[in-house]
Amino acid sequence: QLTLCGHSPGIEMLALQGAGITVHGNVPSVAPHYRRARVFANALFDGAGTSLKLLEAAASGVPVVSSAVGVRGHELIENRDYLGAEDAASFARRIQELLAGHANHDDM
Repeated sequence: QLTLCGHSPGIEMLALQGAGITVHGNVPSVAPHYRRARVFANALFDGAGTSLKLLEAAASGVPVVSSAVGVRGHELIENRDYLGAEDAASFARRIQELLAGHANHDDM
């Protein structure tokens, strides 16, 4: 099951909804989603500011896969605090590693 949460999902994201994929727009709290999550993917490739959702997920004990832009501004160490990924293929690989238990997320 893939759950996507985000502010005002675009038409492309909404089109993904279907078997195994749930798309939520604005949610009052992401906490219930973090409690059910096995991985938090932070595929942020541009923009300003910091990704506070990444910190919320990590604080909730959810293993994080993120781009370098997604961790910008945070003192996080790759392969300790998060797994790094910079394109769709590496995000898929890192997420699969976590789901299969091949990456040690207990230390993250």
